[in-house]
Formats: sequence, C-alpha cells, structure tokens
Amino acid sequence: MSLQNVDGFLYETLKIIEPYLTMKNIVEVFISEHEEVCVETTKGDYKYFKDKKINRQSVRDMIDNIANYTRNICNSLNPIMTTYIPVYKYRMQVTVEPAVVSDIGASVCIRIGNALSFPLISYFKNQKLVDFIKELMRVGKTIVVSGGTSTGKTSCLNSLIEHIPLNLRIVTLENTKELTIPHKCKTQLISIESKHKAGESYRMISDSILRNSPRRIIFGELLTELTKYFLRMCNTGHSGLLTTLHADSAIGALDALLKNYLLSANVPMDNSYIKDISDAVQYVIQLTKTRDRQITGQLFEVGTQKNEHGYFEFHVKPIAFD
Repeated sequence: MSLQNVDGFLYETLKIIEPYLTMKNIVEVFISEHEEVCVETTKGDYKYFKDKKINRQSVRDMIDNIANYTRNICNSLNPIMTTYIPVYKYRMQVTVEPAVVSDIGASVCIRIGNALSFPLISYFKNQKLVDFIKELMRVGKTIVVSGGTSTGKTSCLNSLIEHIPLNLRIVTLENTKELTIPHKCKTQLISIESKHKAGESYRMISDSILRNSPRRIIFGELLTELTKYFLRMCNTGHSGLLTTLHADSAIGALDALLKNYLLSANVPMDNSYIKDISDAVQYVIQLTKTRDRQITGQLFEVGTQKNEHGYFEFHVKPIAFD
C-alpha cells in the first residue's frame, strides 16, 4: 500500500499513523492517551509506544480529515462514527467528547485486516472430515463459523473459501477487508455503518448484494442488523452462504441468530422462527481455543426437535469420522 496518490491534509493524517498500520502481527490499534499509541498483537498481548505526534489537535485533525474523506460526520452532536481508513480500508471506530472520557478528547480503534488462511486439516485433525467439509463447499451448503474472541473465525472462513469452485461468482460483504477471494469473478463490498452517509441502509446493502448476481454470498461477520437479510437470502434460493458469528457453542450460535433476527426484524418471539433458521443454516463450525492456544474445530449438523411442551428447539449433531 502507498500514500503517493493521497493529497493534502489526508496525507499528513495518514503519515502520522502509518507506522502502526504497517506493523506485522497486530490486530488492533488504539489511540486515546496523550502521546501514546497502543497495539494488540496476534498473540493477544498489548504494546505501548510513546509518540509525540499524538495529541489532542493531531487526533482531532485525523478524525475530521477521515470523516470528510468518507463523507461522515463526527462532532459533539454526533460523537460516534464507524468508518474506514482511506487507502488501507481498515475499519475505524471513533468516539469523541462528550461521549468519552479521554486525555485527547477522543477514542480511536482501528481494526487491522490481517486474517490468514490455514489448511483445514489444522482445524479438524481428520482427513475424512476435511474431505466432507470440502464437499459441503463444493455443493453449496450454508455454514456459520462460530467461536469466542480470538478463535480465528475469519481465518477459518478464508480456509473454507478456497474450496468453493473457482468458476463461481462470489459476492462478499465485510466491515474490514480481511477475506481472501481467489475467484476471478467477484465483488467485495465494504459496509460503512453511518446513519449520516447519504443513501446508506442495510436494506440497500442487501439489495446491492443480490443485484451483483452472486452464485455464493459471504458475510465477513453477521451483524445484528443484517441477520434478517441473511436468513431471507438463505430461504429464497441462495445456497452456500457463509458467515461468522461470535458464540461459545454451536447451540449458542443458533440462539444468537434467533435473537439477532428478532432484533433486526423487530418482531416478537415466534417458535416457528426456530424451524426457519434450522432450514436456512445446515451446518455450524464451532472453533475453540485450547489452553496451549491451539485452535480446534468441530462440525455440527443443524436441526430441530420438539421439547416436552411441543415447541421446536434447536438440535445440533456432531459430525465425526473414525
């Protein structure tokens, strides 16, 4: 990446934070203290750097310049902004006074898109199971990759994408560009969550995905507001959707899908939605981090069963091979 084609004030802004955006093996950059930058490493450690260029005025200028470039608003009346870093396309979350207490009057969090791809065998340790998952990708089953914090959900998603037939057209939606798409025919969309961005809405994002004529659709992360559109795509003839979701178990992932759907669709609880979700999502891959920081995966087939009161509840069946 190069700043050669960036002009004026924006260039000066990016020049200040570029050393941190280009560091290796980091996942987040935090700015909220006077003359200090904090970064989180891929190992989950935090490192702190003294930097005299980081002060109230320089951070305010950075926020204003990036907001102007991305057509956002961030001020005391609109103190929260979700946008992206120009050139790098990294997600940027900003909170300014009076919504934050900070030495520099603001809090900036930059998510570095650096998800990798590893062989599926590294997650599942069983070649027959890996071959089964590859077949699921070939025929187009809908799969949710679930896991807790720092369990490598996006990296696993990248590993799955490699096994989608290369002749298919892929459309993706991400907050931060982390997905690696080897397919020649593709469109990679970036979601900028800002009510101040003209014409922006999740319905329009959903429409844009479908109007790009996808054969496979991939959501980098399933945000609450997108859940109803994700499930609608699943239940209207679009196969092979992939996404990630934060949950500590396969059942927890399905429960989260249900809760997010109720919130995004603004509808009361109805037991029939459980059956709708189980029809939409065929499998969950649950990722777990072991005590020695290794990531392991388990595949679950999704279904429903009726409880003693006659209501549907989620049921997952682990898929294993000897």
